[in-house]
Amino acid sequence: MAKFSSLKEKYTNFFINNGAVAVGEDDEGLVVFVTKKPSKALVSFSVVNVKYIELKEPFTAYNRQGKVRPLKGGISIGHKNIGAGTLSVIVKDRETKAPLILSNNHVLADTNRGKKGDLIFQPGIADAVELGISAEQVGTLDRFVPLIDGATVDAAVANLTVQDWETGIYNIYPEIRDFVEPAVNMPVQKSGRTSDTTYGTVVAINADVDVNYSGKNIKLRDCFIAKLGGAPGDSGSLITTTGSHKKAVGLLFAGSSGYVVGCKWSNVSEQLKVDLMEDIRPVVLDISHHNGKILDVDKMKRNKVLAVFLKCSEGNYFKDPKFDENWEILKQAKIKVAPYIFINPRVSAQDHFSFFKR
Repeated sequence: MAKFSSLKEKYTNFFINNGAVAVGEDDEGLVVFVTKKPSKALVSFSVVNVKYIELKEPFTAYNRQGKVRPLKGGISIGHKNIGAGTLSVIVKDRETKAPLILSNNHVLADTNRGKKGDLIFQPGIADAVELGISAEQVGTLDRFVPLIDGATVDAAVANLTVQDWETGIYNIYPEIRDFVEPAVNMPVQKSGRTSDTTYGTVVAINADVDVNYSGKNIKLRDCFIAKLGGAPGDSGSLITTTGSHKKAVGLLFAGSSGYVVGCKWSNVSEQLKVDLMEDIRPVVLDISHHNGKILDVDKMKRNKVLAVFLKCSEGNYFKDPKFDENWEILKQAKIKVAPYIFINPRVSAQDHFSFFKR
């Protein structure tokens, strides 16, 4: 049993009744979570050491059909006149590099009825009503590929009107940075607003498909079909390969009986003039002799490495054999670098530092 369990059980109601939203414990005492500065009653509590952590808002169960921030792929979204679909992923405009919301035409443009500047909401209106919450405007419709007989994509993009977004997809990691053409028997997955993350395989390519759009049938071509599972509201989901290096395959836009239809990423990208958005967050690396023989500084720069912490020594007995070489390579490449000591708790701080200075 944890060290402060009895005290936590005894005083949890006291903390909750005075504004706390959660009470736990660590090695030093109790950990109390609040959504505003602790009340006088909490501050005056002195039975045991208390660490207060202030939250921006109460704990909320994550629900991709509810409000999700930062915006990312795999969550509820929709044009002001539709129920709800799925945000595919945040992409970038090929010319301006501006970030854009990507999904289906029938999700963001109300099946050709939308006009440039129409409001886009997250969550979609139907989900907001169902959950009894407010739908927040997150974008405005920018452009779409018309859904007509002979079309090869069901796709549209919207301009962002919020700053809180990221390049990832709900339950799919890491970010998708490349694409591949669909192939029969290719293992694939998707992350959708309704049926969550599902897995399957491509069963047909170069498909001509007759799709029912709320009573009107439109014939699309050059699509692919996957036995993947899906449900209404999953439209817009980005279909990707599986494994550790996932690639975009296409956008889910229709389904039936466990099968889904996708439009190829290459067609979507070319017709909307958009590209996958690389992760723009700065990266800081921890490097030692374990990372191999030669540092690829060009790759570091391409991946926006901001700085490197370079292992110099460990305890009072080991100097990293690659430190001097790595230090010079990083300095010449003008990448910020700082040395660090790998701590051994059995060695005194003075001995660590004395060895480090040698």
